[in-house]
Amino acid sequence: FHGGGWVHGTLDTHDRLAATIAVQAQCAVLSVGYRLAPENPFPAAWEDALLSFHWLKENHVRLGVDARYIALAGDSAGGNLAAAAAQALAGDASVVHQMLLYPALDGSCSTRSFGVHHPGFLSPAQMSWYWEQYAHEMRSDPRASPAARSIPQGLAPATIILAGNDPLHDEGAAYAARLFAAGIPVTLHDYEGAVHGFISLFGLASIADTALSVASQALRMAFAQQSQAVAK
Repeated sequence: FHGGGWVHGTLDTHDRLAATIAVQAQCAVLSVGYRLAPENPFPAAWEDALLSFHWLKENHVRLGVDARYIALAGDSAGGNLAAAAAQALAGDASVVHQMLLYPALDGSCSTRSFGVHHPGFLSPAQMSWYWEQYAHEMRSDPRASPAARSIPQGLAPATIILAGNDPLHDEGAAYAARLFAAGIPVTLHDYEGAVHGFISLFGLASIADTALSVASQALRMAFAQQSQAVAK
């Protein structure tokens, strides 16, 4: 699921990232063009996230993919959709991992990092505006704010990648801590010097190359481990 504050971002803007993940993680990638706000406010994007999952499972033979091993992944607003979909699908054995890249998780916009000026790509004011376009008065709905929901049993293991210079940093770190406390396997990678959206700079910045490699390796390992477990 692509980023863009639920307002912009397209399959084209994230095609390069999706294609590189496919190569590095050695997996098929379904890039989802979900409906955008404000024309299509919450829960439209959330509904499309779940619809895409079920569509994939129904059409996996035609697509030539193995629907027994699915990871839900996204960056920023797309990370929000991946996390929310993973919660909704908790207990579905085919969801083997969730990959959350600097995800938007908390519509309250009240964490410490939201009150700090960040010299990067995303400001607190911009993120608040995105939330207003997407969810308006429904920000606290757990489908919109995954951080507002108790951690469900059977939630898929997670890899969370954060940027230090990012208003969303602390909500991502807090969510990782909650997953850990709930017994959900979670790996947190925190890039102190990075700005929001930095992974899209792969090929230009070494920190982005490293983070993308980490993310792809985590996906590859998740698929391999689940496949080995099923084989046994």
